[in-house]
Parts: sequence; C-alpha cells; structure tokens
Amino acid sequence: MKIFKVKLLILILGILIILFSLFVYKFNQAFVVKQDEIQVGHTIDDETQKVNDSTDVVKKGETVQIVVTYTKMVEKPSKQSAHLIMKKASTKEIVLEKVYEDSYGVSGYSTEFDTSTVEKGDYRLELHRDGKIVTAKVITLQ
Repeated sequence: MKIFKVKLLILILGILIILFSLFVYKFNQAFVVKQDEIQVGHTIDDETQKVNDSTDVVKKGETVQIVVTYTKMVEKPSKQSAHLIMKKASTKEIVLEKVYEDSYGVSGYSTEFDTSTVEKGDYRLELHRDGKIVTAKVITLQ
C-alpha cells in the first residue's frame, strides 16, 4: 500500500510539472517578442504599444499605423539608427523611409502612413538595424 502511495505521488508531481511547463511555453508564445517585428493596422493599444487589428491587407485611402517592436529595449547608449523602409514590391521604389535614433530605453517606434499617396499593389516593409535587415513584412494595398 505504501509503494502505491509513493507511485501515485510521483505521478501527480509529474503531471503538475508537465502542466506548469505547458503553461510557461504558452505564455512565452503569447507575450514574448521573439524577434524584432513590424505590425500594420489602424489602432494601437496604449498599454502594450502593439497594433490591435494587425493586418496584411490595407485599403487604399486609409491611414494606417506602422509599429516596430524590438526584441529587447536598447540597453546602452548607441550611435546606431534604425531605418524603416517601405518599397513597392514590383519596382523596389522606396515610398517611405523613416530613420529613428536608437537611444537608451527605446523598445520600438510607431509611425502613421497615408495610403492614398501610393498606388495599389504589394509593398515590402523592412527594418534595418546596424546596417542589416532585421525583419520584413509584405502588405497588400487594395
């Protein structure tokens, strides 16, 4: 009987450890930014500074918010700048270029873009940091 209780206790502890591990894994998937990311949408959540209605398809004539979120905030003084570039996918023509200074405590940027100033089609948003493309996103303007 005593061996049965020990085995049952070990089984229960094993199940609890597995459940806790799954909880931590799901939490990290939902809330931790794994790489710098670009989001496009219409409204920004004031608390999280993320786009509420992230989309890859935008209607021409709408004003959209473009939010860049860093994996980690800038932790030391930097002379580097971040470049957000939007290019027409078919011609590589640059239609938007924003330069941001990476200073201590910064964890991302946001900018507003009026889509009525460009033609319909596919556009590639690229984030350049330290002279390299860190992340990119393709959006379609209808």
